[in-house]
Amino acid sequence: MLFDGIFSYRSKHKMLEIMKDSRLGSNGALALILYFLIKFILLLGIALDYGYDSLILIAFTAPIVARFCSVVSCASALMQDPLEWEKLS
Repeated sequence: MLFDGIFSYRSKHKMLEIMKDSRLGSNGALALILYFLIKFILLLGIALDYGYDSLILIAFTAPIVARFCSVVSCASALMQDPLEWEKLS
């Protein structure tokens, strides 16, 4: 896993070997626990500050906005290169 390799403090070659291993190590488990804990705390903070109705609205609209931003980013990168734009038309 990624965090197991990065936090192993080994050589670059050994880090890549660790990252190729599909098993979850202690650093990877710690990273997952922290990720879900931070996500839970942020969602709880939104719910307490703005109410549960806002939390439901944010939970449904945030993934839609994130995917839309990804599409816009890819489209704008494509438009910056005129040769790529000509290939599409």
